[in-house]
Amino acid sequence: MDAQTRKKTLRMLSNGVYVLTSRSENRYGAATVTWVSQASFKPPLIMAAVRRESNVFRCLEESRIAVLHIVGDRQQEIARRFFFPTQVGGGTINGEPFAEGRTDPAGGGDRMPGAGPTIDHSGLTVGIRRVTRNS
Repeated sequence: MDAQTRKKTLRMLSNGVYVLTSRSENRYGAATVTWVSQASFKPPLIMAAVRRESNVFRCLEESRIAVLHIVGDRQQEIARRFFFPTQVGGGTINGEPFAEGRTDPAGGGDRMPGAGPTIDHSGLTVGIRRVTRNS
């Protein structure tokens, strides 16, 4: 395949920017991820690529619960904050306010005890249960 065709083909792939958060006991994990895809309609499954050495990976492995935050076009600064190691303090995670154990930070959605931080300004969130690891 010539370089121009390959470039055009790769640009046709859909992508997005997400922040994945989780919590296990007193440990928090949060990271910007770009490889997220629907794996199945029934049962509803998604997959995400997460670095093994990250805090979010360790939290996912222990708690098996996470929240996926869909980052909008005008929210690039939120995504940038989660390229760095997870810092929690003063009601924020990496400088962003968050709510504990909610899939809807406004309070109208499902509560998922132990789901970990839901970023207040991220927009749409998806609660994830029964996280499994695929080596």
